Amino acid sequence: MRYPSGHKNRSRQQILDSAARVFRERGYAGGGVGEVMQGAGMTKGGFYAHFRSKESLLAAALEQAFETGYQQLTGGLGDQHGSAWTAGVISRYLSIEHFDQPLGGCPVPALLSEVHRAGAEPRKTFETHMLELANRLSQGLAGETTEHRLDQGLAVLALLVGGMSMARATNDRALAERLLAACRAFALSAVPPSDEGSHDSPATEDSDRN
Repeated sequence: MRYPSGHKNRSRQQILDSAARVFRERGYAGGGVGEVMQGAGMTKGGFYAHFRSKESLLAAALEQAFETGYQQLTGGLGDQHGSAWTAGVISRYLSIEHFDQPLGGCPVPALLSEVHRAGAEPRKTFETHMLELANRLSQGLAGETTEHRLDQGLAVLALLVGGMSMARATNDRALAERLLAACRAFALSAVPPSDEGSHDSPATEDSDRN
């Protein structure tokens, strides 16, 4: 049977969309390939035409989730830079709106423990995006050197993810909201005033020196 042009790409996208839902709802270990393929409207036998393994699928699903989550998190902040951008991301990440969307937004709180057990390929995808976001956050934080600011960015990112994970693990909504507010205030305290917190990324700094 001859399929129309683009059929394989569309099928792959359907599998990725289904995997994102299944892994967030049931976890990587709890969500099987069969369930993912069923959610995509396909048979299990077609899986290996698109992915080498379940681990490879998780890496690809993480890649897509990071990109989508980043767009949602930073939408409308394009005209802000430095500390204003960083403060905007902190406020959005630790917001009650993000809290109420566990199947959307950043994939890390839902999948962090799964990535740890999943294998090298998903961990590499996670590491790459973690460093990219920490570096972007660091451009609005204080620090004498690029490396110091990156340390600050990593610490803020850990607070964002950890705060959201803990809030979602509680039964008491009032406690969850208090936790989010406390983490948000603490993270924002690391952000200097707008006129003091604007730094180029390491790549930009290097290009300026050349």
